[in-house]
This record gives sequence, C-alpha cells and structure tokens, in this order.
Amino acid sequence: MQDFDLTLPTRIHFGRRAHLRLIDECSQYGRNVLLLYGGESVKRFGIYEKIVEPLKRAHYHIIEMGGVKSNAKVDFARSAIRRAREERVDQIVSVGGGSVNDTAKAVAIGTPYDGDIWDFFEGRVQVEESLPVGVVPTIAGSGTETSSASVLTNTDTGVRTFAASDVMRPAFALLNPEFTFSVPPHKTAAGAVDMLGNLMARYFGPPPDTVVTDRMCEAAISTVVKCTPLAIKEPFDYDARAELLWTSALAHSGLFGAGRTEDWGVRDIEDQITIAYDTPYCTQLGPLLLAWMRVAYLQQPVRFDALGQRLFPGYSDQHSMPKSRCVLADRFEDFFRAIGVATRLGELGLGTKEKESLIRKCSQDGIRSGLIDLNSATIRLIIEAAL
Repeated sequence: MQDFDLTLPTRIHFGRRAHLRLIDECSQYGRNVLLLYGGESVKRFGIYEKIVEPLKRAHYHIIEMGGVKSNAKVDFARSAIRRAREERVDQIVSVGGGSVNDTAKAVAIGTPYDGDIWDFFEGRVQVEESLPVGVVPTIAGSGTETSSASVLTNTDTGVRTFAASDVMRPAFALLNPEFTFSVPPHKTAAGAVDMLGNLMARYFGPPPDTVVTDRMCEAAISTVVKCTPLAIKEPFDYDARAELLWTSALAHSGLFGAGRTEDWGVRDIEDQITIAYDTPYCTQLGPLLLAWMRVAYLQQPVRFDALGQRLFPGYSDQHSMPKSRCVLADRFEDFFRAIGVATRLGELGLGTKEKESLIRKCSQDGIRSGLIDLNSATIRLIIEAAL
C-alpha cells in the first residue's frame, strides 16, 4: 500500500428527507445564492420546487441560471462567473447531474479569482479559494458530488480537461434517491458505466494488492452490476436507486483510490472522443472499457479473473477458454447488452473510416503510464478492439 493523504469534508445528507436539510446548510453562508441546473426536467418532476421554495420562504436572494449542457462547457462557466460577481454571490447550489455540478465547482473557484477560469484547467494557477457549493444530484453516475475535481470542455481549443483541489469538494450534498426516479433507462445505464469507469480506474491501478481498498471497490462494482438492472426494470425501486446513488458518491470520493496510483487512461481516451464528436453522456465509455480490458488482460490475468469470480456466478467454469481471452470483458459485455449499453463504437456511428483520426487524437498527449502504457501502439489496439 502506498502512502496517501485523504480529505473528505463534504457533509452528506442521505435519504427521502435529505433535501429538507437545505436551509440548515445554506444558513452557514451568505444570503445570495446562485442556483444552477440543466434542463426543464428538474421543474417537470418537482425537484426544482422542493429546492427553490424553502430558499424563498427563508428570504434568500436567488440568482438562477439554467441550461447547463451535457459535457460542461467553459463558456457557460464564464458567463455564470460574471453573473456571480455582479450579484455578489455568497454560495452556489447545483441541482442536476455531473455537468451541472462540475460547472458549479468551476464557477465557485472562478468567482473569487481575478483571471480567467481556464487558467486552473491548464494548470497555470493552483486552486486556493472557492465559494461554498452545495449539490443536489438527480442521477447516480459521475460522483462529482463528493469529488475534488471539475471537468470542463473548451470548444474553442478542442480541449476537455480537469482542475482539482480539495478546496473544490462540495461543502454539502443532499442525496435523495427519489430525485433519481425520473432518470430514463438509457441514462440510468450510462450512469452505471460512469461509476464502473471511476471504480476500475482505481481498482486496476498499481500496486495490485491493497486489500481493504480492493474489497471496497469490488463491493461497489458488484452493487452497480446488481442494482442497475433493477432500477431500469422498476424506476421507482427506492432501494436499488439508493444503492446506486450512494455508490456514485463513494466511487469518486477518493476513498476507493487510497493507497494506490489511479489509472485514468481509458477516461483520457473517452475525453478525446467526446471532444471530437460531442457524444452523449458516457456512451463511448462502455466499448472503450471492454477494449481496454482485452488489451490489458495479460498484464494482470490473476487480478482480472479474481474480480470476475467475485462478480459473476459460474465465472470459473469458463477457464477452459484460451488463456489470452479476457473472460471478465466477455461477462461485462453481456451485462452492458442487458442494460442497453453499446459495446462497440460502431453502434454509435463511429466506424473504420474514423479509426485513424481517433488514434491520432487519442495519441496526442504522448505515453501515459498505468496498468499498460498508453502509447500510439496500445491506443491503436484499444481503438481497433472497440470498433
């Protein structure tokens, strides 16, 4: 186990009444609240009213900005920062998925900063200050409600990257599983893949034997595999939604990466495809995870197979397969198909004619070290396997 530092300051309120703690939390900060959200669904399903009405009754000054898009954009964050400065915002409340919450965290560090927000994302300036942020997730997936990072896309430069600091962790998170009941099946499935991507980035990072962290990761991955089909089949299954929402919050908190080096190579490739084709939330991650498993398998076959045996009944019966075959990828492919997730990039309209362009885009950052080195040769193998 490696040495590590871990700060988890976010106060979490979980359950059917979690949103009722909003005023308790907001009362610790100033009266001017910037409220960020995405589309009209938060209003259509009654979530907006449950957040706004208590703030109004408590006489907070609410500055609303809706319309945060998927794959959060820096241009929107810049406009929100200007508004926050004009209105002298004291705190931010975000209601929505990962893009809304990432935008909120970016606005929170950009508002007190004299320069441009993108300075943080290019690494020119270290994050030292942030407005307090409270998040109300409406989907289980990204885990940004507890994470120390924000991911933004700069459409002018074609770059999608992150800024990270412990001061960026939300001050509080209100996790009500009932707020995720309205998530449609395809987004529930995409959120599951997002969680698996976050968990596997930790699980397969070196060193291979970090026992406590391993067992927690395996339990979380198993929960995603068990509960996602239940939530898709019965959207109002409170227990399934609750397990997924809690797993989402834990998966990206840093807890499951304690004591090891995290391997974000697959997510780096995903980001390049997202920028190039503006693909919907996490649709390309499924094919990339399967392809990466098949390419990386021979580096740690025992570890891959150990995870498979813990997750999938009858897994050991398939050991008659060729030793070079990643049975874990086969089983996850079956799982993805069962929940309606693409298993090949071709299903998303990306075919062989895009192959060389994809490989060039994904190779432009040079070699990244993880379970396998992501150089142009291995990236080619992954893209070809994903197609």
